[in-house]
Amino acid sequence: MNNIELHLFLMNIFHIIIWLFVFIFGMLNITISKINLFFILPLIYIAQSIFNFHPLLLYDINLIEKNIKYLDKSNKNCKISKIEKIDIEKLAILKNISYEDAYLYFCILRKYQTKLIIPKIWYDIRNYFDKSFRNPLDASGMITLGYIINTFSYFLLSK
Repeated sequence: MNNIELHLFLMNIFHIIIWLFVFIFGMLNITISKINLFFILPLIYIAQSIFNFHPLLLYDINLIEKNIKYLDKSNKNCKISKIEKIDIEKLAILKNISYEDAYLYFCILRKYQTKLIIPKIWYDIRNYFDKSFRNPLDASGMITLGYIINTFSYFLLSK
């Protein structure tokens, strides 16, 4: 594993830790639930709303683009959801690159993301829900789920 792969792996772990904090730790402690409800989830919402692209994803894509010669470019078994197809189109326009290059960057990133079991399971479940009207595991669905879990946790823990 080279430095770029290690960096992608660490960014993936950072992303997992954020969502585990929101989903799991909010259920265990009322203070963490409040922090999630009033600070973490609004910050995630603002970060995903203000920027024209997910900030962590764009960071990873930029890293891949700058260091593509050091990464494995095979993209077999790369499953892209409906929402990600739109993200790939946005990325191609944003970075002024072809759709094929943007697709390749997404597939390279996915390969490193799914080396861990939690993202692998999450992508499998999300791909299953891709047939639904609105995928509950897309960005807005994750924020909504975070609010639901932490609101219930707050009321259950405050009794």
